[in-house]
Amino acid sequence: MSKSTKIIAALGVVAGLGVAALPAFTYAAETDGEVEIMVEIQPAIAMTITGNEDDGTHSAPTYVKVTPNADQTQNPQNPSALGWYEYDSATNTYTLSEDTTVSVGKEYIVKTTSPSYHGVDNFNPANLASGEEIDGHEIPAAAVVGTSSSYWAMLPNTLVEGDISDTSDPQNSFGSIVTVYTNNATGYNLSVRDADSNTNLSHVTDPTQFIPASGSALTAGTAGWNYDVTRSGLAAIEHQAITAADVVIDTLATKTTDGRTAYVDYNVATAGDQATGIYADTIIYTATTINN
Repeated sequence: MSKSTKIIAALGVVAGLGVAALPAFTYAAETDGEVEIMVEIQPAIAMTITGNEDDGTHSAPTYVKVTPNADQTQNPQNPSALGWYEYDSATNTYTLSEDTTVSVGKEYIVKTTSPSYHGVDNFNPANLASGEEIDGHEIPAAAVVGTSSSYWAMLPNTLVEGDISDTSDPQNSFGSIVTVYTNNATGYNLSVRDADSNTNLSHVTDPTQFIPASGSALTAGTAGWNYDVTRSGLAAIEHQAITAADVVIDTLATKTTDGRTAYVDYNVATAGDQATGIYADTIIYTATTINN
């Protein structure tokens, strides 16, 4: 609200000829106008994801069938020079082709670049400036998007149940640490879903081999995989099968204080005859502010 200061000049009394002169006064005109000063603090949210395979040590290559040129006379191709592979179904292996010309009827394969795994550090709105903070989390110069990764090596007819929240046991760190930071007064939801409609852990080179998603406790000898979630102040979620639709796995009805972490453990059981190789699936975590 505006402030005004009134200045009043007092005129002295002048006496003369025995007659007292009355004081003369001057009045200033005045008017008021109010201004409401308002600042709206908009909601912002950030999320980090850390896995035990973010260094990419066990990145799995992807092999894709290549279609040679139809006319090898006019435009011949050299499979060995091009780095094409051939698949041996008997040994489930890929070897570099030694062919110098395309053999009609033979299937050739190309190996794609291995995925680049790393921790995720994403935020919204996108115009947040580098170095600014959301609930103590410093915003990076650019969003760190892409794929975090978790890895485990196991044998057939076995069971692994991750426990990434147990820092005293780094040998059982099969999982993801998902931390959300927000100033939103009504909080946020954290959800997870499969990246596509295929919820299996699929063999990266032989799609006929897979480990199915399972919504119940796992047993060694029966192939299946699922996840558990540990959240502060809420009951643990156990043996959840991943789905193609978003499922809320953590929620908070207030803004965070130094972030809020959900520990997501991955559980996998293998069959007695589980084929060798790497099995993988991509899932997506989403943190969303809750509107009033």
